[in-house]
Amino acid sequence: MPWLETQRENEKFKMVHTLHAAYFILHLKDMLSDDFDLPPFLVFPSWEKSLEENDKVTISSTKQLIADIFSYYIEPTIENIEDVFNFAESDEKEFLRRIEASNLFISPGGEIGEPLKKAIQNYKAEAHKWRTEEFNRTFDSAPDRLVVINGIMERVQPQYHILENSYELRSNPLLCVDAQAHYFKLISKMTNQRVFNIEHSDKKHYRYYLL
Repeated sequence: MPWLETQRENEKFKMVHTLHAAYFILHLKDMLSDDFDLPPFLVFPSWEKSLEENDKVTISSTKQLIADIFSYYIEPTIENIEDVFNFAESDEKEFLRRIEASNLFISPGGEIGEPLKKAIQNYKAEAHKWRTEEFNRTFDSAPDRLVVINGIMERVQPQYHILENSYELRSNPLLCVDAQAHYFKLISKMTNQRVFNIEHSDKKHYRYYLL
């Protein structure tokens, strides 16, 4: 659905992503059997992009989640998205150093813990492969701090939907992509610590929050 419900003007090959999704979903077909009382899986449209563009609660909550990630791992004085950009601009070198130290930026297809310089190069190479020339002209001229912020925002934004769906379905997500699991762990750690700080209780009381 993310490739069908919005224009995605910066993407060169939108249909390729749609075909990829269909291809992997079809792998689940072998799990279908008459032996199950209930279907073993359910595929449903979550309308993520429509919510991101039009739903005020989603827009506000997603921005706050992104700001909270930067606040917890990079700079405690950050309270909103504007603060992220202001801090990065005030001391880009220190900002990027903290990003690398916290493993907060993982490039598409990259490995957790990869050097930041390499991650930025990989991210730009991926953009040249999949995104439009207009997007890449702007992207290539952007300073590293903005490239990194954009990449982290693209990583964290889908996590909001994972958390929301997990809560609504009363279930834990099963993430098979290392980078996605990495960001979910980062958010879980942040949430666990904040609950612990607020309640001033022993961590064992909140073990059910842990990934």
